[in-house]
Amino acid sequence: MTSRDVTIAGFVVVGLAMLSLLVAGWLGRLPRVGDVVDALLARRATRVLVVFVWAWLGWHFLVRTG
Repeated sequence: MTSRDVTIAGFVVVGLAMLSLLVAGWLGRLPRVGDVVDALLARRATRVLVVFVWAWLGWHFLVRTG
């Protein structure tokens, strides 16, 4: 197996896991994704943390130097 095959397999596994969690939410066995996000973002501190993490990721991966 090449590294490309491993990467594709990893994306397939993650995609299937996301799909199974989505279906479990629709069936009522787990909370829906929107409900979880609403619960997480209900506090101001969490929203501020999300903004700082988003800014950090943008700065470290999108800013060109040189």
